[in-house]
Amino acid sequence: DGGETFETITEGTPSSADVVRFCLAVSPDEPNWVYLLAGRSDDYGFEGLYRSTNSGESFTQRSNSPNIMSGSDDGSGSGGQAWYDIALAANPTNANQVFVGGVNVWRSNNGGSNWAILAHWVFPSFTGRYVHADIHGIEYIDGDLFCISDGGVFRSGNNGTNFSDLTPGIANSQFYKLGGSVSNENLILAGAQDNGVIR
Repeated sequence: DGGETFETITEGTPSSADVVRFCLAVSPDEPNWVYLLAGRSDDYGFEGLYRSTNSGESFTQRSNSPNIMSGSDDGSGSGGQAWYDIALAANPTNANQVFVGGVNVWRSNNGGSNWAILAHWVFPSFTGRYVHADIHGIEYIDGDLFCISDGGVFRSGNNGTNFSDLTPGIANSQFYKLGGSVSNENLILAGAQDNGVIR
């Protein structure tokens, strides 16, 4: 009813006490399918990927490994950052193709049952495909897949086989604090997220 009322769905979903954050995705290719990505509350790793085929009335877990929320390139790492970065998209023309963004970018071609890493956060990447870490958004726009991260915007025109950085040369920094010197008006110190102190 356009968001006027909501009901709690629990059939097949993890307990809310076990989850730090959820993401949802739907593909026009299968509009009755709803994907649900869950991050664990204890260590912020991968709780699971769930799918509903009845418009969200009930869900079935598709996978809970490897740990696609960790920073490792094979999903063997412990924990993750699901409290901070978690993103989910379903291909609009192939509902079985699902993408997850966290520290890295992962793809499933069978509805979330199996996963392959597409892009790694370390530059140069082990695969030659680099996307900056901490992905807060992943979605399709006009047939292209976009990843929005702490390090800029990346685009793939071939479902994640390759990514291009749309923001090269732009110094993306988030400053928590900065201070100016009382004795030297030209001296400023700033503390940047993950990048130390800049003078």
